[in-house]
Amino acid sequence: MRRCRWLPWWRRQMSELDGPMDAEQTTTTLSVQHLAEERGSAERAQSDEFPHASGSREAQLSDGEMASEVKSDDTLERDDESQDRHQLGALSLGSVVEPVWVLPSATDHVVATAGFYNGSALVGDPASMQRIVPNVLNSVGGGHHPDTVVDAGRVSDDLFVGAASVRGASHHYAQTPRQDAYALIVSGHWVIAAIADGVGAARYSHQAATWAVTAAVQETERELARNTVSIDWEGVARRTRERVQHNSTRVIMHGTEGPNPSDRALASQMATTCDVLVAPTTRSLDGVLPVTWVRISGDSSLFVLDPVRGLGTVHQGKCLDSALIDNSVIPLPLDPGPPIVRSYNLEPDQTVILCTDGIGEVIETGESPVARYLYERWSKPRSKLELLQSMSFVNKNADDDRTAVILWGTHASNP
Repeated sequence: MRRCRWLPWWRRQMSELDGPMDAEQTTTTLSVQHLAEERGSAERAQSDEFPHASGSREAQLSDGEMASEVKSDDTLERDDESQDRHQLGALSLGSVVEPVWVLPSATDHVVATAGFYNGSALVGDPASMQRIVPNVLNSVGGGHHPDTVVDAGRVSDDLFVGAASVRGASHHYAQTPRQDAYALIVSGHWVIAAIADGVGAARYSHQAATWAVTAAVQETERELARNTVSIDWEGVARRTRERVQHNSTRVIMHGTEGPNPSDRALASQMATTCDVLVAPTTRSLDGVLPVTWVRISGDSSLFVLDPVRGLGTVHQGKCLDSALIDNSVIPLPLDPGPPIVRSYNLEPDQTVILCTDGIGEVIETGESPVARYLYERWSKPRSKLELLQSMSFVNKNADDDRTAVILWGTHASNP
Protein backbone atom coordinates (compact mmCIF):
# COMPACT_ATOMS: atom_id res chain seq x y z
CA MET A 1 0.00 0.00 0.00
CA ARG A 2 1.44 3.33 -1.07
CA ARG A 3 0.31 6.36 0.93
CA CYS A 4 0.42 9.40 -1.31
CA ARG A 5 -0.26 13.13 -1.12
CA TRP A 6 -1.69 14.30 -4.45
CA LEU A 7 0.43 16.83 -6.31
CA PRO A 8 -0.86 19.21 -9.02
CA TRP A 9 -0.37 17.88 -12.53
CA TRP A 10 -1.76 18.78 -15.94
CA ARG A 11 -4.00 16.24 -17.48
CA ARG A 12 -2.76 14.78 -20.76
CA GLN A 13 -5.07 13.37 -23.37
CA MET A 14 -5.25 9.61 -23.09
CA SER A 15 -4.12 7.57 -26.09
CA GLU A 16 -5.97 4.49 -27.21
CA LEU A 17 -3.78 1.40 -27.46
CA ASP A 18 -4.38 -1.70 -29.51
CA GLY A 19 -5.46 -4.69 -27.53
CA PRO A 20 -6.27 -3.16 -24.12
CA MET A 21 -6.17 -5.47 -21.15
CA ASP A 22 -9.36 -6.88 -19.72
CA ALA A 23 -10.65 -4.85 -16.78
CA GLU A 24 -11.41 -8.03 -14.86
CA GLN A 25 -7.94 -9.42 -15.29
CA THR A 26 -6.35 -9.77 -11.88
CA THR A 27 -3.72 -12.44 -12.37
CA THR A 28 -0.46 -10.74 -11.46
CA THR A 29 2.12 -13.35 -12.15
CA LEU A 30 3.39 -14.42 -15.54
CA SER A 31 4.97 -17.87 -15.34
CA VAL A 32 8.75 -18.04 -15.23
CA GLN A 33 10.24 -20.09 -18.02
CA HIS A 34 12.99 -22.22 -16.53
CA LEU A 35 14.89 -22.60 -19.79
CA ALA A 36 15.86 -19.74 -22.09
CA GLU A 37 13.71 -19.74 -25.21
CA GLU A 38 15.09 -20.38 -28.66
CA ARG A 39 16.49 -17.59 -30.76
CA GLY A 40 14.14 -15.17 -32.51
CA SER A 41 12.82 -12.85 -29.79
CA ALA A 42 11.38 -10.46 -32.38
CA GLU A 43 9.15 -13.19 -33.81
CA ARG A 44 8.17 -14.37 -30.34
CA ALA A 45 6.99 -10.89 -29.44
CA GLN A 46 4.52 -11.05 -32.32
CA SER A 47 3.22 -14.63 -32.04
CA ASP A 48 2.70 -17.38 -29.49
CA GLU A 49 3.18 -20.13 -32.06
CA PHE A 50 6.58 -21.13 -33.37
CA PRO A 51 6.23 -23.87 -35.98
CA HIS A 52 9.39 -25.82 -36.70
CA ALA A 53 9.68 -26.43 -40.42
CA SER A 54 11.25 -29.69 -41.55
CA GLY A 55 11.41 -29.85 -45.32
CA SER A 56 12.06 -32.88 -47.49
CA ARG A 57 15.64 -31.80 -48.22
CA GLU A 58 16.92 -34.01 -45.38
CA ALA A 59 15.66 -37.11 -47.13
CA GLN A 60 17.54 -36.11 -50.31
CA LEU A 61 20.95 -35.69 -48.63
CA SER A 62 23.51 -38.42 -48.24
CA ASP A 63 24.94 -39.17 -44.80
CA GLY A 64 28.09 -37.21 -45.62
CA GLU A 65 26.18 -34.24 -46.97
CA MET A 66 23.88 -34.26 -43.95
CA ALA A 67 26.82 -34.28 -41.53
CA SER A 68 28.45 -31.44 -43.45
CA GLU A 69 25.28 -29.37 -43.42
CA VAL A 70 24.61 -30.02 -39.72
CA LYS A 71 28.17 -29.02 -38.91
CA SER A 72 27.77 -25.86 -40.94
CA ASP A 73 24.49 -24.99 -39.19
CA ASP A 74 26.02 -25.63 -35.77
CA THR A 75 28.94 -23.39 -36.61
CA LEU A 76 26.61 -20.61 -37.73
CA GLU A 77 24.56 -20.98 -34.54
CA ARG A 78 27.68 -20.76 -32.39
CA ASP A 79 28.81 -17.70 -34.33
CA ASP A 80 25.39 -16.08 -33.82
CA GLU A 81 25.46 -16.90 -30.11
CA SER A 82 28.96 -15.47 -29.80
CA GLN A 83 27.83 -12.29 -31.53
CA ASP A 84 24.83 -12.04 -29.19
CA ARG A 85 27.04 -12.43 -26.12
CA HIS A 86 29.36 -9.70 -27.42
CA GLN A 87 26.36 -7.45 -28.02
CA LEU A 88 24.93 -8.01 -24.54
CA GLY A 89 28.18 -6.85 -23.01
CA ALA A 90 28.20 -3.74 -25.18
CA LEU A 91 24.70 -2.57 -24.28
CA SER A 92 24.34 0.77 -22.57
CA LEU A 93 21.04 0.50 -20.71
CA GLY A 94 21.60 3.20 -18.09
CA SER A 95 24.28 4.89 -16.02
CA VAL A 96 26.20 2.32 -13.96
CA VAL A 97 26.01 2.98 -10.22
CA GLU A 98 28.10 1.81 -7.26
CA PRO A 99 26.16 0.77 -4.15
CA VAL A 100 26.76 2.14 -0.67
CA TRP A 101 27.91 -0.94 1.25
CA VAL A 102 27.13 -1.98 4.83
CA LEU A 103 28.20 -5.29 6.36
CA PRO A 104 25.24 -6.51 8.45
CA SER A 105 25.90 -8.21 11.76
CA ALA A 106 24.48 -11.64 12.57
CA THR A 107 20.69 -11.87 12.70
CA ASP A 108 18.93 -12.25 16.05
CA HIS A 109 15.55 -13.70 15.09
CA VAL A 110 13.56 -16.52 16.64
CA VAL A 111 10.90 -18.74 15.05
CA ALA A 112 7.29 -18.71 16.24
CA THR A 113 6.21 -22.13 17.51
CA ALA A 114 2.48 -21.52 17.94
CA GLY A 115 -0.40 -19.36 16.78
CA PHE A 116 -1.34 -18.07 13.35
CA TYR A 117 2.30 -17.27 12.53
CA ASN A 118 3.69 -20.66 13.57
CA GLY A 119 6.93 -21.25 11.66
CA SER A 120 7.47 -17.58 10.76
CA ALA A 121 10.60 -15.74 11.84
CA LEU A 122 10.09 -13.12 14.56
CA VAL A 123 12.67 -10.54 13.51
CA GLY A 124 13.58 -7.83 15.99
CA ASP A 125 10.60 -6.73 18.06
CA PRO A 126 7.31 -8.22 16.75
CA ALA A 127 5.29 -6.19 19.30
CA SER A 128 1.58 -6.90 18.84
CA MET A 129 1.80 -7.95 15.18
CA GLN A 130 1.11 -11.59 16.08
CA ARG A 131 -2.35 -10.60 17.31
CA ILE A 132 -3.50 -9.71 13.78
CA VAL A 133 -5.52 -12.65 12.51
CA PRO A 134 -5.03 -13.53 8.82
CA ASN A 135 -8.29 -13.58 6.85
CA VAL A 136 -9.74 -14.37 3.46
CA LEU A 137 -11.61 -11.62 1.63
CA ASN A 138 -15.32 -12.05 0.95
CA SER A 139 -15.43 -9.93 -2.21
CA VAL A 140 -12.81 -8.09 -4.24
CA GLY A 141 -13.40 -5.62 -7.06
CA GLY A 142 -12.22 -7.15 -10.32
CA GLY A 143 -12.64 -10.76 -9.18
CA HIS A 144 -10.36 -13.07 -7.21
CA HIS A 145 -7.13 -11.45 -6.04
CA PRO A 146 -4.71 -13.92 -4.43
CA ASP A 147 -3.28 -13.24 -1.00
CA THR A 148 0.19 -14.44 -2.00
CA VAL A 149 2.06 -15.24 -5.24
CA VAL A 150 5.57 -16.64 -5.70
CA ASP A 151 7.91 -17.78 -8.50
CA ALA A 152 11.47 -19.13 -8.52
CA GLY A 153 13.67 -20.95 -11.00
CA ARG A 154 16.96 -21.16 -12.88
CA VAL A 155 17.17 -19.18 -16.10
CA SER A 156 20.72 -20.13 -17.15
CA ASP A 157 24.08 -21.14 -15.69
CA ASP A 158 24.58 -17.44 -14.95
CA LEU A 159 21.22 -16.48 -13.46
CA PHE A 160 18.59 -17.71 -10.99
CA VAL A 161 15.44 -15.64 -10.42
CA GLY A 162 12.76 -15.41 -7.77
CA ALA A 163 9.80 -13.18 -7.00
CA ALA A 164 7.12 -13.03 -4.34
CA SER A 165 4.30 -10.75 -3.24
CA VAL A 166 2.67 -11.14 0.18
CA ARG A 167 -0.37 -9.39 1.63
CA GLY A 168 0.62 -7.25 4.59
CA ALA A 169 -0.69 -7.45 8.14
CA SER A 170 -2.34 -4.03 7.85
CA HIS A 171 -4.39 -5.31 4.90
CA HIS A 172 -5.45 -8.36 6.89
CA TYR A 173 -6.47 -6.09 9.75
CA ALA A 174 -8.45 -3.78 7.45
CA GLN A 175 -9.74 -6.70 5.33
CA THR A 176 -8.48 -5.11 2.12
CA PRO A 177 -6.74 -6.89 -0.78
CA ARG A 178 -3.03 -7.02 -1.44
CA GLN A 179 -2.29 -3.90 -3.48
CA ASP A 180 1.25 -4.86 -4.51
CA ALA A 181 1.83 -6.75 -7.74
CA TYR A 182 4.64 -8.13 -9.87
CA ALA A 183 5.09 -9.68 -13.31
CA LEU A 184 8.05 -11.82 -14.35
CA ILE A 185 8.94 -13.42 -17.69
CA VAL A 186 11.88 -14.78 -19.66
CA SER A 187 11.80 -13.62 -23.28
CA GLY A 188 14.59 -14.71 -25.59
CA HIS A 189 17.87 -13.49 -24.11
CA TRP A 190 16.16 -11.38 -21.44
CA VAL A 191 14.63 -11.58 -17.99
CA ILE A 192 11.99 -8.86 -17.63
CA ALA A 193 10.21 -8.04 -14.38
CA ALA A 194 8.07 -5.26 -12.96
CA ILE A 195 6.73 -4.44 -9.51
CA ALA A 196 3.95 -2.06 -8.48
CA ASP A 197 2.57 -0.68 -5.22
CA GLY A 198 -1.07 0.42 -5.31
CA VAL A 199 -2.00 3.64 -3.52
CA GLY A 200 -3.85 2.63 -0.38
CA ALA A 201 -6.40 5.45 -0.41
CA ALA A 202 -7.66 4.46 -3.88
CA ARG A 203 -10.22 1.67 -3.63
CA TYR A 204 -9.27 -0.27 -6.77
CA SER A 205 -5.51 0.24 -6.70
CA HIS A 206 -4.92 -3.51 -6.68
CA GLN A 207 -6.28 -3.57 -10.24
CA ALA A 208 -4.15 -0.61 -11.29
CA ALA A 209 -1.05 -2.36 -9.94
CA THR A 210 -1.86 -5.51 -11.89
CA TRP A 211 -2.41 -3.55 -15.11
CA ALA A 212 0.80 -1.58 -14.60
CA VAL A 213 3.15 -4.54 -14.15
CA THR A 214 1.62 -6.49 -17.03
CA ALA A 215 1.78 -3.49 -19.36
CA ALA A 216 5.32 -2.58 -18.30
CA VAL A 217 6.63 -6.10 -18.94
CA GLN A 218 4.87 -6.38 -22.30
CA GLU A 219 6.00 -2.95 -23.49
CA THR A 220 9.58 -3.67 -22.41
CA GLU A 221 9.51 -7.00 -24.23
CA ARG A 222 8.33 -5.30 -27.43
CA GLU A 223 10.98 -2.62 -27.13
CA LEU A 224 13.76 -5.18 -26.66
CA ALA A 225 12.50 -7.13 -29.67
CA ARG A 226 12.64 -3.93 -31.72
CA ASN A 227 16.01 -2.56 -30.64
CA THR A 228 18.42 -3.53 -27.85
CA VAL A 229 21.04 -0.86 -28.55
CA SER A 230 19.02 2.29 -27.93
CA ILE A 231 16.14 1.55 -25.57
CA ASP A 232 13.25 4.02 -25.64
CA TRP A 233 12.45 3.90 -21.93
CA GLU A 234 10.37 7.07 -22.16
CA GLY A 235 8.20 5.33 -24.73
CA VAL A 236 7.86 2.26 -22.50
CA ALA A 237 6.85 4.46 -19.57
CA ARG A 238 4.39 6.47 -21.65
CA ARG A 239 2.67 3.42 -23.12
CA THR A 240 2.48 1.76 -19.69
CA ARG A 241 0.80 4.86 -18.29
CA GLU A 242 -1.60 5.04 -21.24
CA ARG A 243 -2.68 1.45 -20.71
CA VAL A 244 -3.35 2.10 -17.02
CA GLN A 245 -5.34 5.19 -18.09
CA HIS A 246 -7.33 3.22 -20.64
CA ASN A 247 -8.29 0.39 -18.30
CA SER A 248 -9.05 2.74 -15.42
CA THR A 249 -11.37 4.75 -17.67
CA ARG A 250 -13.19 1.59 -18.76
CA VAL A 251 -13.84 0.60 -15.15
CA ILE A 252 -14.86 4.06 -13.93
CA MET A 253 -17.11 4.73 -16.95
CA HIS A 254 -18.65 1.26 -17.13
CA GLY A 255 -22.37 1.57 -17.90
CA THR A 256 -22.32 5.38 -17.96
CA GLU A 257 -22.12 8.07 -20.62
CA GLY A 258 -20.34 11.38 -20.71
CA PRO A 259 -16.81 12.75 -21.03
CA ASN A 260 -13.91 10.67 -19.81
CA PRO A 261 -12.81 11.48 -16.26
CA SER A 262 -9.61 13.42 -15.67
CA ASP A 263 -6.42 11.66 -14.64
CA ARG A 264 -6.88 13.01 -11.13
CA ALA A 265 -10.39 11.54 -10.96
CA LEU A 266 -9.06 8.19 -12.18
CA ALA A 267 -6.22 8.25 -9.65
CA SER A 268 -8.65 8.89 -6.81
CA GLN A 269 -10.11 5.43 -7.52
CA MET A 270 -7.10 3.44 -8.75
CA ALA A 271 -3.47 4.54 -8.66
CA THR A 272 -0.13 2.76 -8.53
CA THR A 273 3.64 3.00 -8.70
CA CYS A 274 5.64 0.96 -11.24
CA ASP A 275 9.29 -0.13 -11.61
CA VAL A 276 10.96 -2.38 -14.20
CA LEU A 277 14.00 -4.65 -13.90
CA VAL A 278 15.75 -6.09 -16.98
CA ALA A 279 18.78 -8.38 -17.32
CA PRO A 280 20.25 -10.62 -20.04
CA THR A 281 19.93 -14.32 -19.30
CA THR A 282 23.66 -14.94 -19.79
CA ARG A 283 26.87 -13.02 -19.31
CA SER A 284 28.71 -11.48 -22.24
CA LEU A 285 32.03 -12.96 -23.34
CA ASP A 286 33.84 -10.48 -21.12
CA GLY A 287 31.79 -11.55 -18.09
CA VAL A 288 29.35 -8.63 -17.90
CA LEU A 289 25.73 -9.16 -16.80
CA PRO A 290 24.14 -5.70 -16.62
CA VAL A 291 20.96 -5.40 -14.56
CA THR A 292 18.92 -2.34 -15.50
CA TRP A 293 16.37 -0.70 -13.21
CA VAL A 294 13.77 1.69 -14.63
CA ARG A 295 11.62 3.73 -12.27
CA ILE A 296 8.45 4.72 -14.11
CA SER A 297 6.75 5.96 -10.95
CA GLY A 298 7.21 5.39 -7.27
CA ASP A 299 9.56 4.82 -4.36
CA SER A 300 10.75 1.24 -4.67
CA SER A 301 14.25 0.32 -3.49
CA LEU A 302 17.14 -1.49 -5.18
CA PHE A 303 19.72 -3.42 -3.15
CA VAL A 304 22.71 -5.64 -3.88
CA LEU A 305 23.93 -8.46 -1.62
CA ASP A 306 27.60 -9.45 -1.74
CA PRO A 307 29.18 -12.26 0.34
CA VAL A 308 32.17 -10.06 1.26
CA ARG A 309 31.02 -6.44 1.08
CA GLY A 310 27.60 -7.04 2.61
CA LEU A 311 24.38 -5.20 1.70
CA GLY A 312 24.67 -2.42 -0.85
CA THR A 313 22.06 0.28 -1.43
CA VAL A 314 21.76 1.30 -5.08
CA HIS A 315 18.57 3.28 -4.51
CA GLN A 316 16.59 3.78 -1.31
CA GLY A 317 12.98 4.47 -2.24
CA LYS A 318 12.44 6.97 0.55
CA CYS A 319 14.63 9.46 2.32
CA LEU A 320 14.70 8.03 5.84
CA ASP A 321 14.81 11.54 7.31
CA SER A 322 11.36 12.84 6.34
CA ALA A 323 12.38 16.32 7.49
CA LEU A 324 14.84 16.55 4.59
CA ILE A 325 12.61 15.67 1.67
CA ASP A 326 8.97 15.22 0.67
CA ASN A 327 8.49 11.48 0.08
CA SER A 328 5.29 11.94 -1.91
CA VAL A 329 5.13 10.24 -5.29
CA ILE A 330 3.15 10.88 -8.46
CA PRO A 331 1.46 7.55 -9.23
CA LEU A 332 0.02 6.28 -12.50
CA PRO A 333 -2.25 7.20 -14.24
CA LEU A 334 -0.92 10.69 -13.45
CA ASP A 335 2.18 11.71 -15.38
CA PRO A 336 5.28 11.26 -13.18
CA GLY A 337 7.65 12.65 -15.82
CA PRO A 338 10.61 10.91 -17.51
CA PRO A 339 11.70 7.56 -16.06
CA ILE A 340 14.91 7.15 -14.06
CA VAL A 341 17.26 4.52 -15.54
CA ARG A 342 20.20 2.96 -13.70
CA SER A 343 22.34 -0.15 -14.27
CA TYR A 344 24.47 -2.44 -12.12
CA ASN A 345 26.85 -5.18 -13.30
CA LEU A 346 25.81 -8.32 -11.42
CA GLU A 347 28.79 -10.47 -10.43
CA PRO A 348 28.68 -14.20 -9.66
CA ASP A 349 27.52 -14.88 -6.08
CA GLN A 350 25.85 -11.46 -5.87
CA THR A 351 22.12 -10.79 -5.51
CA VAL A 352 20.05 -7.89 -6.85
CA ILE A 353 16.77 -7.08 -5.09
CA LEU A 354 14.06 -4.75 -6.38
CA CYS A 355 11.36 -4.34 -3.73
CA THR A 356 8.39 -2.21 -2.75
CA ASP A 357 8.47 -0.01 0.33
CA GLY A 358 6.97 -2.80 2.44
CA ILE A 359 10.47 -4.31 2.41
CA GLY A 360 12.63 -1.31 1.54
CA GLU A 361 11.51 0.74 4.52
CA VAL A 362 12.36 -1.98 7.06
CA ILE A 363 15.73 -2.76 5.44
CA GLU A 364 16.53 0.92 6.00
CA THR A 365 20.29 1.55 5.62
CA GLY A 366 21.22 -2.14 5.87
CA GLU A 367 21.77 -2.33 9.63
CA SER A 368 18.21 -3.05 10.81
CA PRO A 369 17.14 -6.48 12.15
CA VAL A 370 15.19 -7.12 8.93
CA ALA A 371 18.22 -6.18 6.81
CA ARG A 372 20.38 -8.66 8.71
CA TYR A 373 17.74 -11.37 8.41
CA LEU A 374 17.20 -10.96 4.65
CA TYR A 375 20.93 -10.65 3.99
CA GLU A 376 21.38 -14.14 5.41
CA ARG A 377 18.30 -15.58 3.71
CA TRP A 378 18.71 -14.05 0.23
CA SER A 379 22.47 -14.24 -0.30
CA LYS A 380 21.98 -17.47 -2.26
CA PRO A 381 19.19 -18.79 -4.53
CA ARG A 382 16.05 -19.98 -2.78
CA SER A 383 13.25 -22.31 -3.78
CA LYS A 384 9.68 -21.06 -3.92
CA LEU A 385 8.96 -22.50 -0.48
CA GLU A 386 12.09 -20.95 1.05
CA LEU A 387 11.45 -17.61 -0.62
CA LEU A 388 7.87 -17.48 0.60
CA GLN A 389 8.85 -18.40 4.15
CA SER A 390 11.58 -15.76 4.26
CA MET A 391 9.07 -13.15 3.04
CA SER A 392 6.71 -14.07 5.90
CA PHE A 393 8.81 -12.65 8.74
CA VAL A 394 7.08 -10.76 11.57
CA ASN A 395 8.34 -7.32 12.63
CA LYS A 396 6.52 -4.48 14.36
CA ASN A 397 7.33 -2.02 11.56
CA ALA A 398 6.53 -4.39 8.69
CA ASP A 399 2.76 -4.25 8.28
CA ASP A 400 2.55 -3.26 4.60
CA ASP A 401 2.36 -5.51 1.53
CA ARG A 402 5.75 -6.98 0.60
CA THR A 403 6.93 -7.55 -2.95
CA ALA A 404 10.40 -8.36 -4.27
CA VAL A 405 12.00 -9.50 -7.52
CA ILE A 406 15.39 -11.12 -6.90
CA LEU A 407 18.18 -11.96 -9.37
CA TRP A 408 21.00 -14.23 -8.23
CA GLY A 409 24.29 -14.33 -10.14
CA THR A 410 25.29 -17.99 -10.27
CA HIS A 411 27.85 -20.44 -11.66
CA ALA A 412 27.26 -23.60 -13.66
CA SER A 413 28.15 -25.62 -10.55
CA ASN A 414 25.54 -24.05 -8.20
CA PRO A 415 22.47 -23.52 -7.43
